[in-house]
Amino acid sequence: MRLQVPDYYDVIKNPMDLTTIREKMESYETPEEFIADMKQMIFNSFDYNPVSLSELIVIFHQYHTPAMNEHHRCN
Repeated sequence: MRLQVPDYYDVIKNPMDLTTIREKMESYETPEEFIADMKQMIFNSFDYNPVSLSELIVIFHQYHTPAMNEHHRCN
């Protein structure tokens, strides 16, 4: 899938996305192959959209804390 981001392929040399992972789901021979693609997608997102560790911690707490609270209410 080509993105509408002109410089994406200049920055990211090994693109990976959820659509590709879904399409490859039946062809993974080991869990490690799946994990490698997931890691590549995550690393690409950080390479293209760099954030500092402090920003990442803030983002994590914004989304993690409400999700965990909801999870505990349901159990």
